[in-house]
Amino acid sequence: MEEEKEIKKPNKKTRGEDLKFGLLEVVILIIITSLVTIIVVTAVNKIRNRESTPRIYNKEYSKDVQKFVDEYNFILDKYYGDIDSSKLIDDAIAGMVNNLDDPYSIFID
Repeated sequence: MEEEKEIKKPNKKTRGEDLKFGLLEVVILIIITSLVTIIVVTAVNKIRNRESTPRIYNKEYSKDVQKFVDEYNFILDKYYGDIDSSKLIDDAIAGMVNNLDDPYSIFID
């Protein structure tokens, strides 16, 4: 008698059965996801802070005006609290006018 050749049918895998991950792989995926999230959030916050802080950019100013611009930018960058930049500029101008010691000179914002 001839031996019947058994035809092997391919194993039918259920959906997702070949996507099993080990514990180490899951931990690595979590770490990578966390790092990417931290990097993206940090980058977005830096961009948002740059756009929300009105800075005076360096142009060709005299040394005195450049000193004012540098100090203004330093205050905006380093001060720990919230700063109203328009009030800061108004107060700086008022201080300059008050320094003239002229009773008839006044700054009106």
